[in-house]
Amino acid sequence: QVWRFLQSEMRSVEDKIGDLRDTFDSGEEFAAHCQLLMKANCGLDLAGWLTLLERAADETARCIRLAAPADMGTSADAKSPDADELWVACWVSDRLEEVAQLSLACPASEACDAPRQAALKLAAASQALKTERGRQLWPD
Repeated sequence: QVWRFLQSEMRSVEDKIGDLRDTFDSGEEFAAHCQLLMKANCGLDLAGWLTLLERAADETARCIRLAAPADMGTSADAKSPDADELWVACWVSDRLEEVAQLSLACPASEACDAPRQAALKLAAASQALKTERGRQLWPD
């Protein structure tokens, strides 16, 4: 829901000031100004959103590490709190991966420097989350 709202805000800002695009020195400068207006209008810009997702990925990876029992083969029965916490963390991981991929695929995430830098960090955090999840669910 939040991602759709931010996409709508981004389109709205671009539409409202689109006639001023030629007054900017570059497309990147125009995109950066759109992000600034987005943040002023709704309190969040694309870089802030990507950073929020990055932090959520980091926290989810930490939760998976903490919830996974030391010995997956003998310690986790289906009713243990660790198994429940691990299930929740994995569910969150799946949802987070979906929205992260949609967000990273957005052309605006590459349009100017702040979202571009945040996108790189989110991609790294997302990969680390996948690695942690794989390590905890399918240990060697």
